[in-house]
Amino acid sequence: MAKDPKIKISAEDKTKAAFGTVGKGLSKLGSAAKGLSIGVAAGGAAFAAFGKQALDTADAIGKTADRAGISTKALQEMRHGFDLAGVSAEAVDKSFVSFGKRLGKARDGIGALAGGLKKGQAALLDNLLATKSNEEALKLVFKAMGNAKDQAEKLAIADAAFGGAGLKMTAAFNQGSEAFFAANKEASDLGIVLDEKGVRSAEQFNDAMTRVSGSLTGGLQNAFLTIVPTLLEHEGQIKGIAQ
Repeated sequence: MAKDPKIKISAEDKTKAAFGTVGKGLSKLGSAAKGLSIGVAAGGAAFAAFGKQALDTADAIGKTADRAGISTKALQEMRHGFDLAGVSAEAVDKSFVSFGKRLGKARDGIGALAGGLKKGQAALLDNLLATKSNEEALKLVFKAMGNAKDQAEKLAIADAAFGGAGLKMTAAFNQGSEAFFAANKEASDLGIVLDEKGVRSAEQFNDAMTRVSGSLTGGLQNAFLTIVPTLLEHEGQIKGIAQ
């Protein structure tokens, strides 16, 4: 029995339409997958950049804390307290390192800290010399700045302890030292302070990457230097190629 041509054409049209719908669906799926892969790649790059920044930040905290002779926790808390007073982390770090150097000289009876405090702040100087750590000594200086009778006395203490870089730090003690120490604690309460273990791990990781990078660079440079004599032997030919 012969098939009706109209039915055949109708069936073919429906089949084409079905395949067309599937094709469009696959095309949309492909576009979505492509968009997803691009999104994942962009997200991965952003995450890697954020990770690098986090490592560098933690590494810098650890190294700065060591130079200043204080804990990473204290450095971050104090940075926060001074940041609220408009003093940059860079200025704080510089002041803390300077203070450590001045305290060391003061223990030998010399330097700006000893000379600056000997007359008007002799008791503070004696207390500083009796401290067992730079962190303890810094807190004594901050208490003295908070208890200063006026801005002139506050500036004199800051200048003796930190030099010119520390003069801006006096603004952190306008409400006394207790307000400053409360701001320090706030840094930990807000989760701003990076964990000591994490900071030290970041230091180790960055140091390891520095060694690997240095080793690879040195290896490539040495490999290139081994072919320099050969290049010199063919200097004329190289010039000819270049021309």
